[in-house]
Amino acid sequence: MKNHDDYYLDVRFCPGCASYVPYLRSPDSAWCVWCGDEVRLFSAEDHARFRDDVRRGRPLGRRWGADEVA
Repeated sequence: MKNHDDYYLDVRFCPGCASYVPYLRSPDSAWCVWCGDEVRLFSAEDHARFRDDVRRGRPLGRRWGADEVA
C-alpha cells in the first residue's frame, strides 16, 4: 500500500489488474485508468493488515470512569 500526498501519484487497488493503479475519480466512484474496473482503497490483504494494526492500537478497557458520561 502506498501513500502519496500528490494527486498525480495517488493509486488505488484495481481487482481487474490485481495491482495498485492510477485512477479517475467522480463524486460517487473511482475507476482504473488502464482497464476501467471500479477501484478500491485497499487490496483484501492490505485491508486485513490495516484492520489488525488498528485493533492492536486500541486501548483495552474504558478510557473513562464508570461514573463519567462519554
